[in-house]
Amino acid sequence: MSSFDLKNDEQIFSRILDSAPDSIVIVDGKGEIQIVNIQTENIFGYKRAELIGKKVEMLIPGEYRDKHVGHRDHYNKNVAFRPMGSGLELFGLRKDGSKFPVEISLSPLNTPDGFYVAAAIRDITRRKKIEQDLIAVNRKLEESNKELEAFSYSVSHDLRAPLRHIIGFSEKLSRTQIDKLDDEGQRLLHIIVDSASEMSVLIEKLLEFSRIGRIELNKGRVNMGQLIVEVKNELMKLNSSRKFEWHINDLPDVNGDKFFLKLVIQNLLANAIKYSSGKDISVIKANASEKENEYVFEISDNGIGFDNKYSENLFGVFKRLHRAEDFEGSGIGLATVKRIVQRHGGRVWAEGESEKGAKFYFTLPKN
Repeated sequence: MSSFDLKNDEQIFSRILDSAPDSIVIVDGKGEIQIVNIQTENIFGYKRAELIGKKVEMLIPGEYRDKHVGHRDHYNKNVAFRPMGSGLELFGLRKDGSKFPVEISLSPLNTPDGFYVAAAIRDITRRKKIEQDLIAVNRKLEESNKELEAFSYSVSHDLRAPLRHIIGFSEKLSRTQIDKLDDEGQRLLHIIVDSASEMSVLIEKLLEFSRIGRIELNKGRVNMGQLIVEVKNELMKLNSSRKFEWHINDLPDVNGDKFFLKLVIQNLLANAIKYSSGKDISVIKANASEKENEYVFEISDNGIGFDNKYSENLFGVFKRLHRAEDFEGSGIGLATVKRIVQRHGGRVWAEGESEKGAKFYFTLPKN
């Protein structure tokens, strides 16, 4: 409880209140306004003289006034510092009749002149607008996810079935009728079989990509250094005939989903191995740096690189900067990396230079 001479110190007290960022309204035990600050004038549109001595209910929309009188009387009997209307939406009423959302904190004041209540009133119109915008964005995301699920269903059932027929009958033709075709016919049949098989792989990869956005993350402590070594050893078994130079520095532990973070590392290291295949020795590095709220991971290679002005295209679905006949791949890998990292609250980007290698970066929050 506070104790001061409200009447004698009113001018000094008013100047102090005028420096407050919120509207301050002080009322007596009858609910009559005794002091307001400059923010009250700015927010509600009244001059001080129009408010002093009036019931505080004039600042409350009509539909809430009767209830407020009851709440005020109850508060006067059970005084405490607390937010007003916890869990409820509160509104103020401007002089022009417009209604706006507010937050209100109440503080009891015991003075030699009697009992008063100070209400700190904050206009939260902007915050509510942001919340509504976020709700709208989330609603659109939910609709997009539903559309993606419908698309995935269509791909898995409507496209894969006829594709299996194409592959099956083409392979049967290749087994039973190949000797009846001339060289050009055999060449075209092989193209049909290979293209259909490639499309089947792309459809499966696309389905995997769509599932990444729907599966719940199972977060825990992940040793990123150990994870990269594990993935490196797996990939080396598939590339045992090549020469490599690995530089893996100390990497921090993070909070994340180990399964999905392993997919990130697999895609980035596999790319580094693939695009450095033209070098006598593939040099691949993995580093991490620490910033205020995040870790920045970097995986680089000495491979073919890319024109840096196209770096944004790398992370799109089916976006590739090199020809499929030069480097095999589905065009899904880096899009998968981006989606997983974003779901962990991080960012991805790349830097490169033609024939001088590439650097891929991703961040993970420190939490």
